[in-house]
Amino acid sequence: MDDLESPSNEPSLSPRQRLPRREFLLMAAFWSVTILALLLCFDPQQTRYEYAIIGFVFGSIFGHATGVSMWASLSQHSLLLRGIVALFYLSGLWLAFVAMLLRQGEFNFEFVSSFGVCFGLQALLISTFGLIARLSIGLRLVPLDELAVSPAKFQFSITHVLILTLAIAGLMAGGRSIVGVFGDVDWSYRDLNVFLFLAMAAILVTLPLALACLLPRMFWLGLMVASAGSGVVVAVEHSTFESLISFGRPDFYHMLSINLFSLLFVFIFAMILRFAGFRLTIGKK
Repeated sequence: MDDLESPSNEPSLSPRQRLPRREFLLMAAFWSVTILALLLCFDPQQTRYEYAIIGFVFGSIFGHATGVSMWASLSQHSLLLRGIVALFYLSGLWLAFVAMLLRQGEFNFEFVSSFGVCFGLQALLISTFGLIARLSIGLRLVPLDELAVSPAKFQFSITHVLILTLAIAGLMAGGRSIVGVFGDVDWSYRDLNVFLFLAMAAILVTLPLALACLLPRMFWLGLMVASAGSGVVVAVEHSTFESLISFGRPDFYHMLSINLFSLLFVFIFAMILRFAGFRLTIGKK
């Protein structure tokens, strides 16, 4: 009788987990829609919606970069699989960006290569931060079934979001001063300093929101705290961005539009993972 009542050694699967890698299907759908929209995007100089179009183009790519880099560093899939998916995902977005410029007749090697370097740097920094957090405090992305049996002390919380955000801000502070120096350098790749700034601003603005969206508890409170923090970052970065404006650079409203679209796209990406049944947890596995 005891043998009949003892739980099975095989873990039970929720309906979500029985689906064939639901997060892959949803991520692929979101990625495909974004690439299609980029390919069909109008030349902002030919419309009255310049700020919205520029914000969408760069914000969508920055937002996706944060989302897929976070997933790749914290997911429990094999490292090889995560690396291949992230590389394919990010390469597809950059190639769609290049194809959009070619279609519009606006292709410029300096512009494209500068953006590609900074876009890749953003993804690399977020992946590195995620891997450090995973190795140090055991931060990882787990399905709800695994989270349900975890002790409360191993559940990710708003306090952890704030601590990690402060850690990110500290790491980026040094980079911000470096970017400020870049603004005074007259070099051949003049777009690089602005893209470096935008990439680091995207990390500070989007990563706390992505983490908050995957909280196992107090989701709405975490969302409000992260959104308020993102607003503070944008306001603080205003003065720094103005110091980089040279050679006909974009204005602050371009940066604001890019940040807003970055927040929108990383929010959608994180909610896809949440809908697929994943949450963040801490502690050694």
